[in-house]
Amino acid sequence: MDTWQALRVQRVATAAFGAAASGAAVLGLRALRVLRSAELYSAYWQRQAASEGELLYVALGDSAAQGVGASHPALGYVGRLAEQVARRTGRTVQVVNLSVSGAMTADLVREQLPQLAAAGAPDLVTVAIGGNDAGRTGPKAFRAAFVTMLDALPRGSYVADVPDFGGGPRKPAAAALASIAREELARRPSLVSVELEEATGAMRLRDYSADFFHPGDSGYRMWADAFWREMAQRLPDAR
Repeated sequence: MDTWQALRVQRVATAAFGAAASGAAVLGLRALRVLRSAELYSAYWQRQAASEGELLYVALGDSAAQGVGASHPALGYVGRLAEQVARRTGRTVQVVNLSVSGAMTADLVREQLPQLAAAGAPDLVTVAIGGNDAGRTGPKAFRAAFVTMLDALPRGSYVADVPDFGGGPRKPAAAALASIAREELARRPSLVSVELEEATGAMRLRDYSADFFHPGDSGYRMWADAFWREMAQRLPDAR
């Protein structure tokens, strides 16, 4: 290889490295933007809670219930479900989203359940929790917290198992917790079990947000569909 060829190869390699580094930087910024959006999304739901509605919908959970990763909070699964409920029933829906980004099941029991009790008599309750427990909370501790949560929920609450983690390192732990969740839900026919692990197992890379952890708009559509499959059987048609 002569000097000019070597120089061309070096320039191509440098350009390729620069493009890769630039692409990685863009993805990193987008992922950071997703993480930083949690406060904005929480503020959005606080404003929504102040709006009145004929039906009261209370959501419990973590950042997924906040809709973090979606292009707008209303495009998370909670927002989508509220819209579908309003369309099906012909009634306005007040959403009180008590979820907290980063929450684990024990956090929900300690912080969100007392707020649920103070919310009055909700017409609809959804719960999706456990994703942050995967790899952090042991099976025994998770079961204890999950059982405490289930026994405090109103009859007819829609409760999901733990979502699928794709090919991530926490997938086995998440799968074990999902199995525990289904076991305990099966013992409580007064609650409605939502098979979120199965539904999210079909998610592909394009269904995730820029942080490759939270769902994106299409991913949250799959979450909402999993809940809606159960709700559609039980909600009355428009009056």
